Amino acid sequence: MAITGSSMGGTQAVILGLSNLDRFDWIVGLTAGFDIPPFSIEHKEQINALKLFQLNIGRDDQWGYDQSRKVHEWLAEQGVDHEWLVSDGGHEWDVWRKNMAVLLVKLFR
Repeated sequence: MAITGSSMGGTQAVILGLSNLDRFDWIVGLTAGFDIPPFSIEHKEQINALKLFQLNIGRDDQWGYDQSRKVHEWLAEQGVDHEWLVSDGGHEWDVWRKNMAVLLVKLFR
């Protein structure tokens, strides 16, 4: 099962997904905002076993880009397998729409 959301919904999707690793295989946050540390990685082995754990952000997202980069770097330092997808645009529907198109291809191949 997959869970995703955009903006605040992306943050909630990641938190909910990581809190229910027995239910989700795909967890994606579209322009999700987090502080550091963003969430518990107590079950890192289970997180690393996910089919996909991805954070997406628009390069021009004025607040979110820096936060997303920090979370990406923190996850890499912690040895958490994830994808960090940066695309053109800001905190807007066009970025989420393009990211969903890429995600749906992965989900349904």
